[in-house]
Amino acid sequence: MYSIGEFSLISKLSKKTLRYYDEIDLLKPCEINRDNGYRYYGEKQFILSKEILNYKNLGLSLDEIKKIIYNSNIEISKILDNRLLEIEDQIKILNLQKEKIRILVSGEYSNTECNYNISFEKVEFKSGYIFKIKTNIKNNEYGKEIGYFYEKINKNNIEIISKHMMKIDLNREKNDLEIFAFSKNKNPYTEKFERCDAIKVLCENLEDKSIYYKSLFDYSKDNDINIKFIIEEYFVIRGKIRLNIYMCY
Repeated sequence: MYSIGEFSLISKLSKKTLRYYDEIDLLKPCEINRDNGYRYYGEKQFILSKEILNYKNLGLSLDEIKKIIYNSNIEISKILDNRLLEIEDQIKILNLQKEKIRILVSGEYSNTECNYNISFEKVEFKSGYIFKIKTNIKNNEYGKEIGYFYEKINKNNIEIISKHMMKIDLNREKNDLEIFAFSKNKNPYTEKFERCDAIKVLCENLEDKSIYYKSLFDYSKDNDINIKFIIEEYFVIRGKIRLNIYMCY
């Protein structure tokens, strides 16, 4: 057996981390001395520590790693697919930052005001049933939340008939969002979506999203439209992310 100090060196995990892993039942010592509380680890724990580090290097959370190791019913492929979605979204964000830096370095950037040709289209969201989750997404967690959304859909055997969308309630103090998709049928996990009209604009460059939002809000004020909520629908055309923004009323 190895003391916690020895095991820390061979497992590449700090003593503090090992104690924390013990607390959350991720990596428990094989023996704890009742007199002094010293932890001891064996070969089984060494193999497990390597497995944990391998999954950590893939960017998986401790909760996800725990599910993979201790839940025999979990499908590892689903967790890894969710991680791929998260990585792809991070790559998109980094590519946007890279392009912006390239433009600034090359001197192509201009402070002159751009002329935006923004068109407004009236559309209708028909009533139906939706499956949704509530979340508070940060930029680096978008893919993870989307992955979790589809994981819940699969778990609850929900047949969806639309892309996932995000609903934003402008009247709430908190920056909460809803990820939702229309389902084919009503079931215990879905809820009714009431019919509503909407004004849609197509945002072709996410860097300019605020401009499109401003145009929508100005349009609503000019036409006395009382906004209920906003829906965002992201999609990809020829490798470029675009966004439909729906101002629902």
